[in-house]
Amino acid sequence: MNKKFPLLTFISVILLLAIPKIQLITPVAAAEGTPKVALYNDEGVWLEGASSLKCMFEWMNTSVTYVNASDIKNGILENFDLLCIPGGWTWNYYMSLGTLGKSEILDFVSNGGGYMGICAGAYFACDYIVWEGSSYYYPLGLFPGHGDGPLEAVPWPTYNMTWINIVNRTHPITKSLPERMWILYYGGPTFHPFEGADVTILGRYDVNGQQPAIVATQYGSGRVFLSGPHPEIEEDDPRDGTWGDDYLDDRGSDWPLLYEAVKWLLWSPEVKVFNVPWGEETYNVTTFSNSSLTEFNFNQSLKQISFSVNGPPGTGFCNVTIPKRLLNSTSWEEWIVMLDDSPISAPTLDIVDNATHTSLYFTYGSNIYNIKIIGTNVVPEFPTAMILSLFMIAVLIVIVLRRSFSWQKGK
Repeated sequence: MNKKFPLLTFISVILLLAIPKIQLITPVAAAEGTPKVALYNDEGVWLEGASSLKCMFEWMNTSVTYVNASDIKNGILENFDLLCIPGGWTWNYYMSLGTLGKSEILDFVSNGGGYMGICAGAYFACDYIVWEGSSYYYPLGLFPGHGDGPLEAVPWPTYNMTWINIVNRTHPITKSLPERMWILYYGGPTFHPFEGADVTILGRYDVNGQQPAIVATQYGSGRVFLSGPHPEIEEDDPRDGTWGDDYLDDRGSDWPLLYEAVKWLLWSPEVKVFNVPWGEETYNVTTFSNSSLTEFNFNQSLKQISFSVNGPPGTGFCNVTIPKRLLNSTSWEEWIVMLDDSPISAPTLDIVDNATHTSLYFTYGSNIYNIKIIGTNVVPEFPTAMILSLFMIAVLIVIVLRRSFSWQKGK
């Protein structure tokens, strides 16, 4: 059993008991212990933004520490789970961190660390910057594309509250958020991914042609979250530790956006429910995993459920709960779970069940895998009611034919 998640067998039982109405609240949690956040605070950082972020990370019950360029160049990031670079002036970041500091950040994220960039921290993550029409080629390259600013509707150095339209309703960061968020804008970028780049656009500005305002992507084994506007600022609430913008109307806190972003950056486990419509019924297959799950598919003829997992740094896990009426096996030993072309067996595979559901828990390394779960019994191709109806129709046809035959014979 994976030592990092010693209660997962218990969780499997809880999931089974909770079917079909599973309601889990996943707190921010790193693989082991309290998440450790490195918050950049050096020359060029906007102090109000850094202060707000520190208060916010403390509100999230993370361990947050200010780090400077010298700390990063000396390898301090190996002690952290997440690096956050706030708003400010990207040129100062580049000059202070230099080639060595940039290399340390890239290695940190590539090896599984999370990166959160707000405003200038988001510009710094891009491949290059376009600022007021001029291009600059000194950022990190965590984001495969360029950042362009400021917005024409809010020219520098002015700032204003701006509507952000949440355009992705399925991503773990934004699926529980409102459709629009009222967030402070202060010179941040619009994001322009390169053609074919694997980037998820989460939010768009309500001005300037709906350009991307909030994005998420992956770099190596790590995850990257970038925001052009400033969701860390609580304009009408002093809990962010600042007072200068309290006259602005916040229309609700934006911290839930960053809370979900931190959970995603740290690969926190997530519950997903996949609906399998079959005949007149819909069967719910529930997963609980610290990995990204995609390409879910049910194949009735192969008696198989399949999907892809993108495992986190270290050990990935997945718990799959399947209704027995959809897919089942005559015994635990006859279940087959394939990781690519290799079968998974105990102790990597653990199975529990109850009267209505089977739960299969398994682990894997940091990579992308194709998972196949194969049973011995599967929901019939035609629903029982349909089979019964067809049988009754067939019987009636036989009766009619026999009577017709008997009548003709009698003549």
